[in-house]
Amino acid sequence: MSEKYPFQTLEKKWQKRWADDALFVADPQAAADKFYCLTMFPYPSGVLHMGHVINYTLGDIIARYKRLRGHTLVSPMGWDSFGLPRKTRRSARGRIRNPLPMPTSPACASR
Repeated sequence: MSEKYPFQTLEKKWQKRWADDALFVADPQAAADKFYCLTMFPYPSGVLHMGHVINYTLGDIIARYKRLRGHTLVSPMGWDSFGLPRKTRRSARGRIRNPLPMPTSPACASR
């Protein structure tokens, strides 16, 4: 087994496969029942925890189930940046309460 992950080769391979199979295409005119599965957006400055795993796993299970049952599915993955401008402003003014450690910080690793 190679010690380096061949990122560019594998990414091209799988992106082509997904495009060929139209895995990320939802036809709004399709006759199939439509289903929109939106899970909680990740917050840009939050610390990852088990709640994230549970939330995203359940969303993936529901989306996969609905797709396998023939639904036309839209399940976007976004990023919650609605609170970011406010947090940035408060940070610049020195008003951040309880700044959270990033997942790679020693404070987070000790949890």
